[in-house]
Amino acid sequence: MQAFGGLQKDGLAFSGIPKSANDDAAARRQNPSAASDDRERFHPPQVHLNHEWRFAPAWTLDQTAFWIKGEGHFDYGAPYRSAAFLRLPDGVAIGDGELTDAERQRPLFTFGLSPDDVVLRSALDQHQVGWIPTVVYEEGTTETTVGLEARLHRSLRWGRIQEAAPPIPDAVVGADANHRLWQYRSEKIITSAFASHLFRPERFGGRLAIQADLQLTGRQYRFYDEKTFGREDMQAHAFTTPYFFVTPRLGATLAPDQPLRAYASVAWAHREPRRTQLYDGGEGPAGATPRFEQRPDGSYNYDEPLIEPEQLVDVEAGATLERPRYRLSVNGFWMEFWDEIVPSGGVDPFGVPRTGNADRSRHAGLEVEGTARLLPGWTLSGNAMLARTRFVDFTEYRALGDTTVALERDGNPIASSPEQLANLRTSYSWKGLTASLNLHAVGRQYVNNAGGTAASRREDGTVTYEEDDALSVDPYALFGASLTYESPSTSSFRGLRLQVTADNLFDTHVLQHGFLGTGGPRFYPAATRHFFVELQYTLR
Repeated sequence: MQAFGGLQKDGLAFSGIPKSANDDAAARRQNPSAASDDRERFHPPQVHLNHEWRFAPAWTLDQTAFWIKGEGHFDYGAPYRSAAFLRLPDGVAIGDGELTDAERQRPLFTFGLSPDDVVLRSALDQHQVGWIPTVVYEEGTTETTVGLEARLHRSLRWGRIQEAAPPIPDAVVGADANHRLWQYRSEKIITSAFASHLFRPERFGGRLAIQADLQLTGRQYRFYDEKTFGREDMQAHAFTTPYFFVTPRLGATLAPDQPLRAYASVAWAHREPRRTQLYDGGEGPAGATPRFEQRPDGSYNYDEPLIEPEQLVDVEAGATLERPRYRLSVNGFWMEFWDEIVPSGGVDPFGVPRTGNADRSRHAGLEVEGTARLLPGWTLSGNAMLARTRFVDFTEYRALGDTTVALERDGNPIASSPEQLANLRTSYSWKGLTASLNLHAVGRQYVNNAGGTAASRREDGTVTYEEDDALSVDPYALFGASLTYESPSTSSFRGLRLQVTADNLFDTHVLQHGFLGTGGPRFYPAATRHFFVELQYTLR
């Protein structure tokens, strides 16, 4: 049995920075969330029960049962919300007097309210239980695995005005006000059965290993018990959305016991959208609606989600060469997607991209991984990926001015998908002391699906595109170093491990990620040079 937990408390930075701020040491640290002291607090204790039973010479039962609790909240300044969203009582005077019906829909910052004038709390109370039993049969070079999985996840989410300054009345602020802005419960049930069979056909003399895998998975979302708290004009939604997936995979390895071996595999996989992509109950008071097909009478057909599960056919082939002093692996992949869930324009108030389906897209590339012992105690290792991620058939709908236009994205790179990645590490060990130097490199990535171009609409209605450097994250490379000491087993301090790590060793100003929001492109900067010190002691 294992049990562990911890408390997490940290600040928030949803908004990002403009690209032009990255070169200025002070500007790149700007964080609008600091004005309202935005922060989160979370407590996730877990208990796991692991059991292994070899009930016959060739048979083993492995099973894990677990319970995971998640409880916490985050507080954030929200003057971008309106009086209608906050359910402020009629007659509240902001600005020049009582708000009209139209003014109740306006963001409060337009009346001069600042982030620390309106602080909201979004709270979560969830738990998950599960059981995963697996039976393994091994005889010679044959191995068969069958198993089950069952998980139940339930959560309660709600929001309220945590702190506020006048003219927001005290009667709607804090825990004693009983004035929640939203509340709902959700549930996810996962059940699956899986099997795997690895064998070597006798006719090939053990030089060929074949593995076949099959998984049957049922996943079901349930959204219910949504509270509107006095908003008679806001409909409470409830739905149950099931999914069922069949995931097969077939792979073969040639000369599996030889220094040089090759393999190939083909698989068909699926992924359902997240529940918040079907309906984000926390945005219900702001006008968000379930993303399901609407009937002529305005009701929702909950059997027809607008976001479909994505499907993937993955074909891979590669080879590995292994020698006493080095190992080198090369892998090529071709992943054909149907209905891939991709960023489709804009983000929510917390910087999470809004998503949709691309009818067809493709990820293809080459991966290389290897390690070498250059001298006794001195090793060099690394990996790299060169890929091409492109839309094959995708039309994106975006607002240009006061109209919505259809933008063809066929052939464009997929947003937030760098096509070059590399890691390189060298280390030297001597008498319990290990020194290492590492490099992490990332190629260019775009924050929109137009390949770093901006669309504009002419007077005649045609759409034009123009290159815009502000719509991409520039390629970057970050260096790091570490020094580790492990006390020898013969020492009186055996079990002691001390590690000092320096990241971004050369103090480079780097942007790591970006998104395209309603106010334009925003980016998240990497930390400048920083250090970690870790001390670990193991009792034996």
